[in-house]
Amino acid sequence: MFKSKKRPVIVTQAEHGRLSGILASLWGNDNFDRPAMNFESFVLGVTFHDRGYGLVDNAPIGEADPAEWREIQRLGIVNGFTDDPVANIIVLMHIKRLLTWMNEDEFVELAHQYIRQSLIKTDVPQSMFEWTDHITRLCDEISFNFSFEANLQKPAELYPKLDSDETVTIYHRLTDDGTIYVKPWVFSVDSYSGFITGYNANTYPDTLEPVYMPFKLLPDTD
Repeated sequence: MFKSKKRPVIVTQAEHGRLSGILASLWGNDNFDRPAMNFESFVLGVTFHDRGYGLVDNAPIGEADPAEWREIQRLGIVNGFTDDPVANIIVLMHIKRLLTWMNEDEFVELAHQYIRQSLIKTDVPQSMFEWTDHITRLCDEISFNFSFEANLQKPAELYPKLDSDETVTIYHRLTDDGTIYVKPWVFSVDSYSGFITGYNANTYPDTLEPVYMPFKLLPDTD
């Protein structure tokens, strides 16, 4: 779960994932290709990239016990949410990346095993999933910052075109009114408005008191 940096509000991993999935569903334009795979499967995978946490979690980002965090990632690997192999690989690639950063070699190999099992069920090559994981990471990081209500200014590198050998740096920033500015613009719409649901931190998780958290997605012209 995410503890807002501004106020007593909690955002669950599930709601964070929903915003990530919304961003994925908007992906692509003349300058940025969509992944060469079933697009609905791609969106589903990005939406559930942190599936090990369940629908209502009580594991604060940056505060959870390391053993608890490892168990959450293990559950994300072994507890598939769908028979769709493409969506599952999207999730597994994300979890494997996190585990690699944390030098969790045992669970990295477990993720590899599950990726191999899903790869034989699809004709999408592993290289395409590796290409797509850069998009997953960007959608995750934008949603990560919004869920914290913090302008963390984290640029991301990704390949703009399917045949591109060079990456492009994507920047995003947040404002206090919930606007997410992105540059260069990677989405298929001129702008987008929506919301996620947070919860009152003073009663969470025993009582879920919803908090409306609107956002607006715009190209950054500065």
